[in-house]
Amino acid sequence: MSRTSNRQRCLKSLALLGVILALVLAAILVPWWQKMSFYGERIDQMAMRIGKFESMLARKPALERELQELRKQQNRTHYHLSAQTPALAAADLQQRVKRAVEGNGGQLVSTQNLTDPKDEKLVEVVIRVRMNGDASSIARVLHELESGKPLLLIDNLTIRSSKRYRGRGRNRQVEFHQDTHFDLIGFLRGGGQ
Repeated sequence: MSRTSNRQRCLKSLALLGVILALVLAAILVPWWQKMSFYGERIDQMAMRIGKFESMLARKPALERELQELRKQQNRTHYHLSAQTPALAAADLQQRVKRAVEGNGGQLVSTQNLTDPKDEKLVEVVIRVRMNGDASSIARVLHELESGKPLLLIDNLTIRSSKRYRGRGRNRQVEFHQDTHFDLIGFLRGGGQ
């Protein structure tokens, strides 16, 4: 009996040793396996991101050419009126003049569309403007119109100055009043197309 009991003890000891070894291995291998799975997923994610970046990089020359073309087109149309027809361009110019005159202390008397639409590559849109104001307000209006974009030109500028008296006797003051006429010219590309 001692022999079977020694043998059973030996088997139990071996089984216990096997269980302990299995637990130790599990305690080491399970975290290692989880770490390896995590790193494998990260590698796959990074590979996908690298693929996206490589495809974007491959498109870069085409996108740069397209950007240059857009910049060229913008530079060509930057100086032209953006309306679709000469009549709409003239209306836009009239609104622009109204804002400039009223914003700089002048008084807009009238605007008139003088555009003669032709079927050309570049249509000249002309409006005639009549305004009143002092010399500084007229200078600010003219500067604002000619220095902005789109390109606008002032032609046929006429300024008539007149004296006006206010008050009587010692309180009498002299005011100078300028009546200003000019043509404002803008350009519409492609015959209003």
